[in-house]
Amino acid sequence: ASKYGGGIYTGTATVSVTGGLISNNKAVKNYGGGIGVSQSADVTLENCTITGNSGAKGGGVYDYGKLTINEGTIISDNTANGDETGGGGIFVNKAATLTMNGGTITKNTAPNTYGGGIYLLGTSTVMTMTGGEITGNSAKSNGGGIYCNEATVNLGGTSVIKNNKLS
Repeated sequence: ASKYGGGIYTGTATVSVTGGLISNNKAVKNYGGGIGVSQSADVTLENCTITGNSGAKGGGVYDYGKLTINEGTIISDNTANGDETGGGGIFVNKAATLTMNGGTITKNTAPNTYGGGIYLLGTSTVMTMTGGEITGNSAKSNGGGIYCNEATVNLGGTSVIKNNKLS
């Protein structure tokens, strides 16, 4: 892909992905190997798998809009291959929102940078996690599970964050 979303790019849209596989896509030197969520988009993921993708920011998903992750979603084995930012599983950019009600973010990596599972950037960026797991992710420098750069994170409910590491 030239800029956003090696597998799927959502412009000004409301998108529901229920079931399916988004796999082995690349956004070389760009954003969102699996999915690129634009600033005007509202995307919900449920019972789907995003795996084996790569991008400079957000190996699995690049979120610049509104992203909701529900039960049965697996974001795994994705790589953020950029040299300045990361987010192996998900990169959440300025003023975007990420709501995680369920699902699993696992085995993602940011081998050169930060946020193996999730990278959150910006003072208006908000992540709310009420369920699901962030586990087994890795980053080179900071935030094996979650790297939070000026963003707001709200954790509660049945959220599990465990076994993440710095490499």
